[in-house]
Amino acid sequence: MIKSGIISVQSHSYDMHQWQDYEKLLGGEYRKGILPLEHESEEAYAANFRRDYERAKSELEAGAGREPVAYAYPYGYYSELSERLLKEMGVKVTLTTHAGTNIIKRGEPETLYLLNRFGVDNMSAEKLLEMIEAEEDE
Repeated sequence: MIKSGIISVQSHSYDMHQWQDYEKLLGGEYRKGILPLEHESEEAYAANFRRDYERAKSELEAGAGREPVAYAYPYGYYSELSERLLKEMGVKVTLTTHAGTNIIKRGEPETLYLLNRFGVDNMSAEKLLEMIEAEEDE
């Protein structure tokens, strides 16, 4: 699929997309998406976020043969700091989980950040098409 040029594999974090029930079962702390832990300083968070992104990036490069340029926020959670860090690390596109269409303007790279996307968990193709068509009608 990747070799076809039609499919592009991008980043969704390495291990910052935690599942609350699993983390509680293991007795660990739960990070809400990529957001900082309650007691985590900004410096510690930035270091953890960078480390997580770099690990995901190296795994994707090894497996897909290309450097990722986009980052889909786990559960859609993001912050000004996460946006700044991703831009500093060379990410060109970020995606939320806000449903909706996007307006992308040539020559305005800022329009490629915090893009809307449709969540499709357990959704049929028919339901997804209905949702997209309803969005277009608005």
